[in-house]
Amino acid sequence: TISPGNTSRTNSAPTAASAELSEAKIKEFIRNSAFIDNFYHKVAPILCDGKTSRQGNENQKYNHPTGYQAVIREGNNQVLVVVHTFYDEPFNIQVILPENTSYQTIEFYGRNQIEYTIKNQVLTIKGMEELEGAAFLLR
Repeated sequence: TISPGNTSRTNSAPTAASAELSEAKIKEFIRNSAFIDNFYHKVAPILCDGKTSRQGNENQKYNHPTGYQAVIREGNNQVLVVVHTFYDEPFNIQVILPENTSYQTIEFYGRNQIEYTIKNQVLTIKGMEELEGAAFLLR
């Protein structure tokens, strides 16, 4: 560090804990990158050939949006639901799914603390925080 009147510089070596943290963060990044790449390959057919709808709040405040939005993309006998929360997010988010006899979750991408259920064509999501996203691949 350099302080006023002091022209000497001291370099502090990283501690073992910070080196372990950095290594853990790198491993987490690699693991997440691999998951995202795998997830993308699973949803690519829906993205290329599907139909999109949107649910959620109609925001007039683009600098401070509130509530949530859900983008539903259906195609190839699958449904991709991407949910984003904004400010003042609701406690429970309910997304009405396209008509189907029953849905099964193929893949989920989001924090482990997010809880969700599917019943009667409704995806109910709990535990999302402000400015957070999650994605659900359903069949």
